Amino acid sequence: MLERVPAALRGRVVWVVPHPRGTAASTSPWIMGFWTDSFGTHASNPLAYVGPFVLLGASMWFSTLSLPLIAKLGQAQDGAIEPVTEITPRMMETVM
Repeated sequence: MLERVPAALRGRVVWVVPHPRGTAASTSPWIMGFWTDSFGTHASNPLAYVGPFVLLGASMWFSTLSLPLIAKLGQAQDGAIEPVTEITPRMMETVM
């Protein structure tokens, strides 16, 4: 998705789109643990987990539906993010 946004706007897009989702994904183990604890004695019953799995499936389905929206952003912009094929000592000086 970032390749479809002009280079000058990529920082804003990262803050608005992936950053909150990453935060939500980081808290999901805690949320699922809290949810499982709330089942109490029913935690050993597999049917108790239908709700969480339906919610997970619905969120995956929603993400699949967002693909056409990303495609509407257009083709990749000039200056698209290129993978690094070789690390030189000069790059290491920049990183460190």
